[in-house]
Amino acid sequence: MNKYLSIFIILLTFFMLTEGCEIESDDNDEMNITITLDQISSSLQCDEIWTESDVILSISSLEATCAFNVTDELGVVWLYPASLILDFKNIKGRIKNIEVDIYDYCGQGCTTASLFNDNIELASDGNETIMMLETLNLSTDSEADKLVISSYEGKVLEIRLTN
Repeated sequence: MNKYLSIFIILLTFFMLTEGCEIESDDNDEMNITITLDQISSSLQCDEIWTESDVILSISSLEATCAFNVTDELGVVWLYPASLILDFKNIKGRIKNIEVDIYDYCGQGCTTASLFNDNIELASDGNETIMMLETLNLSTDSEADKLVISSYEGKVLEIRLTN
């Protein structure tokens, strides 16, 4: 009986010591980041920055106009016109795929998403539908440091980043 009690105590000690330990991740680990846009202050100003899931975000002018609205709908940002900028410098690992859920109101190609590294465009996509939920898809094998979502009249609902 003492033998079983000793084994039990050893196993219990092992599990207690290893519980809560984190395994360090590397660039090969799967990364899934969802930007829900549901924590933006309704008093946000142009070029003011905020952070969500280690991504630095801001809204800036598009063709010298910065018109946007953080609506009562949780997680919805209206751009009319403006650009939503996501800076990835705090993200560990390489972002390869991006999905942006949008709802456009101004015509085909009016709401776009462009992926950059050092201000060189790596990939872009624009809406094909009007007044319908649509997902813009971007992918790259290169290092990306910024995503710019621009619209003359459209909603940004959610952004998903994966490697």
